[in-house]
Amino acid sequence: MVSAVLFLAVAYLSYRFNGLSWVTVTLLVLVPIGIAGAADTLTQRIELHREHIVVVRNLRRREYPRHMFVKAQWGKGVPVSLQSTSGQWIHLPGVEGTSQGLVNTLRAWLKD
Repeated sequence: MVSAVLFLAVAYLSYRFNGLSWVTVTLLVLVPIGIAGAADTLTQRIELHREHIVVVRNLRRREYPRHMFVKAQWGKGVPVSLQSTSGQWIHLPGVEGTSQGLVNTLRAWLKD
């Protein structure tokens, strides 16, 4: 949200001193992108349910059955990921807490 406010403030100053220029228009175009980024950051989450996992990221909600995954993994500089039975990796969004804590929680959830 801070980025959207900064884009708007600098766009105002640019318009005030230079009139309507390409810089002003570019900054005004970036305002809704900043708002969308803030909304995405505030809404991304992972929900663990008994038989499925819900991943909310990029303002999209996806639900995966529990039996679809074989293991959870993470590494330095790599997001927490779940490997499906077909070998495909599902990368999870970064959420509050540590990656190691999230992987431990997912491993316990997969064992249940």
